[in-house]
Amino acid sequence: MKTRLGLILSVLFFAVSAPVLAEDVVLTVQPEAQLQLLPLADLTLTETTTVTVHPQDAGSPEGSMSEPLPEYCLLSVQISLDQADAVLTPGKMICITDDHRILEAQPEGEIVNLGECQGESGTCGRYRLTTQRMGQLQLQTPMEFRLQPRNMSN
Repeated sequence: MKTRLGLILSVLFFAVSAPVLAEDVVLTVQPEAQLQLLPLADLTLTETTTVTVHPQDAGSPEGSMSEPLPEYCLLSVQISLDQADAVLTPGKMICITDDHRILEAQPEGEIVNLGECQGESGTCGRYRLTTQRMGQLQLQTPMEFRLQPRNMSN
């Protein structure tokens, strides 16, 4: 009898909490959105590394975002200097909304004009980022922000 009651309570708990555990998309950003990337500091890189930038909406067309991009967002960018030109790869983007939700997305796209290579022709031995030069994130597919599990109880 106790085992059956425990099983019923377990199933009931799962049924009640399942919607909370689901990873629903909270914010969608379409490829036509205009996203600019602002470096957090002036940096000169001499090796492959990851930096953090502040993404911002740069006047996206109406309907390109399911809700406005939160003001407080960070994007990690891997900058590889192993080739003739630097390769910039977007990493995880995390945003905190005004109502304290923590959202996360993994953008697929290209980062352009964020910084510039310095050095001899044909090599990129140094890469310069400045807060005076904003880059762009050009999405290839829609970016879907999901609510972080640690934040779902709020």
